[in-house]
Amino acid sequence: MLYLLPAMGTNHELYQGEWQQLPETSFINWPHYDGEKSLTEIADKVIQENGITAQDWVGGSSLGGIVALEIFKKLGNPKVVLIGSAITSTEINSVLMLLAPLAHVTPIKFAQALTRKFNNHLIKMFCSSDARFIHATCLALRSWPGYQGDPSRIMRLASLSPSLQA
Repeated sequence: MLYLLPAMGTNHELYQGEWQQLPETSFINWPHYDGEKSLTEIADKVIQENGITAQDWVGGSSLGGIVALEIFKKLGNPKVVLIGSAITSTEINSVLMLLAPLAHVTPIKFAQALTRKFNNHLIKMFCSSDARFIHATCLALRSWPGYQGDPSRIMRLASLSPSLQA
């Protein structure tokens, strides 16, 4: 089974259309936020809530790929599928990394309220996301050590341009 995690501020609905044709694939949502402060804690919760085992493939888009790498580090899965996701902290958008310390004062709920009126699929997902989870993951990205393991076990479907980085 392949478990795909969405990008930050999105959910399983990110994977619509032809994505749904992938065999033996589960498009999962972020877990309910309970105060997790690290990407490892989030990975633990994703594993537990979805029953992911060492035999499964894991992957995701952007932040989802980063958390998939954390799952991979814990379980030793056969492959990790990254869709426009970073494997090192240097690949994370530099503006996001500079602003991350301000995440606890960033008015995510206010931004969600302002954008709620727009009829855009991605904005609708963002508006339904838990602002506390977005804050926590922004802060957690600052201390993410990246992946230093065997690159042959990573399948990258898209490399990152500076404007698309996690």
